[in-house]
Amino acid sequence: MNTEEISRLIAEYGRDIYNFCLHLTMSKNEADDLYQDIFLKVMDKVSDSGNPKSFLMGSALRLWQNKRRKAAWRHRLVPQDDLSEDLSTAVTPESEYLIKEEKKTVLKAVNSLKEPLRTVILLYYSADLSIDEIAKIMGVPEGTVKSRLYKARKVLKEKLEADING
Repeated sequence: MNTEEISRLIAEYGRDIYNFCLHLTMSKNEADDLYQDIFLKVMDKVSDSGNPKSFLMGSALRLWQNKRRKAAWRHRLVPQDDLSEDLSTAVTPESEYLIKEEKKTVLKAVNSLKEPLRTVILLYYSADLSIDEIAKIMGVPEGTVKSRLYKARKVLKEKLEADING
């Protein structure tokens, strides 16, 4: 894959992939690293895939899961303090106050979901992928993706209503 093709992929899918990385990692620095790793590791393989965006999202998910697994293993061997950043750094200062607060509340609710539910929600809404594409990325049947989406929406609705009602 040449630099023109990589530039085209970044121009076309870069924003979606970076946002997905940011939601996965909940840290700007880790999102930057993951985003860079994706393009470095999959440069030659992207052109073989039928859907580059789906392929890149799946690669991001697998890379992040591998990093988390390795970090957990290292943490078991040598415990360290958690130095992760607050997700609020992802919110742009230009956002209006109410929209900013609403986004924080929704992100907090999404991030409190258990892993498979959170991943499905992020892939469906942030990455704008279809149920079929998510099923391929996660390696599960479409019915599983649909049921996880349903359950995640239900849990999110309950959490957000509880926040609104106090």
